[in-house]
Amino acid sequence: MAEDFENAVVLLLPNLRRFALSLCRNPHVADDLVQGTCERAFSKQASFQPGTRLDAWLFRILRNLWIDRLRKEKNESQTDEINE
Repeated sequence: MAEDFENAVVLLLPNLRRFALSLCRNPHVADDLVQGTCERAFSKQASFQPGTRLDAWLFRILRNLWIDRLRKEKNESQTDEINE
């Protein structure tokens, strides 16, 4: 079962990278997002429900990571403004 999950994630890597690039328009950030998505997916593999769409689950993880990154950057820029 775990090997099937791993193989399915590997097959989706090109799609994940394209989606990440469409969000951020930066290849380095896109690679970071895909790596973070894989890390989170493998650490939370037990919460994935077999029979549901793995691609949708992974895309949701990636999108949430992107939103978290945007929020972090926004908060950091607001902190910089306060410190100046």
